[in-house]
Amino acid sequence: MAINPLQPIIPLTNGIDNLIIEGITNYFLSKPNITSAFGKNIYSYERLDLSSNSLPAIVIYPGSSETNSSSYLLQGYVKIDIVFPLNVVRENKLRSALNVGNAMYLQIKHDCMDFLRKTVYGLQRFAFKSSINYDTLYDDFANQSKISMTFYYDIDMTMYWNKLVSMGYDITSPDVVIYEALNDIVIDIKPQ
Repeated sequence: MAINPLQPIIPLTNGIDNLIIEGITNYFLSKPNITSAFGKNIYSYERLDLSSNSLPAIVIYPGSSETNSSSYLLQGYVKIDIVFPLNVVRENKLRSALNVGNAMYLQIKHDCMDFLRKTVYGLQRFAFKSSINYDTLYDDFANQSKISMTFYYDIDMTMYWNKLVSMGYDITSPDVVIYEALNDIVIDIKPQ
């Protein structure tokens, strides 16, 4: 199922963290400079099995999140790995990898919030706290080199649920629009 970056993603099974993941994925796919460098190798889930044919790649996955019941604020973080083939480091192209990593870090930190607000209702802050880690870029025992980034976010759950209700979604009853999407999911259970 193709995701339209301008349409909201309603979390059914993966939680609200999935909104951030899909939003960042769509953000990257909307940037021609990123798609020309990485092609289709932009993954919205943690991948540990990347082959040399699928590098360089961007891997986006959730860290963790928690809510504060007094403020109804969902606080969490998302991780983004930029994975390079080993020859980028071995052939003395380390500076290129660092430049790509730093440019993407700054682009996400300063440009992604407005894009995410179109699909993540109630998003209050994104990338207000962040980090970038180069340790695995230099790992001699790894089969790939990567730069890992972490971006923190806050989502106001009251605003999020109010927006869904204003769109006709009712999370309190299984007989309303939000659950109709489940009809599109086909599960084959085969007896042993």
